[in-house]
Amino acid sequence: AIQVLARGWKDDPETLLFLKDLARSNENENVRRIALEGLLEVAPENPQVIALLRDCAALDPSNRLREWATAKLGEIDSQSQGV
Repeated sequence: AIQVLARGWKDDPETLLFLKDLARSNENENVRRIALEGLLEVAPENPQVIALLRDCAALDPSNRLREWATAKLGEIDSQSQGV
C-alpha cells in the first residue's frame, strides 16, 4: 500500500509528509524501509529526504536498515558525481 501511495500520489505534498512520518516513527523496519524507498521515488533530490536517509544510516535501531541506507547514500553520491 505504501508503494502504491508513493507512485500514485507522488505529486501530492501530503504524500511526502506521510512517508517522512512513517520513515521516522514506524516500529516496523520493513515499513520504514518502504517509506524511505517511496521518498526516494517521490523526491530523490530533496535535501530533507537525503537528511532523513543519513539519519537512518547513522541512527536506525536496525542494523540491516542502517546498512541499506548507507548503500543508498553511496549510490546517490556516485550518481551525483557522474560515476
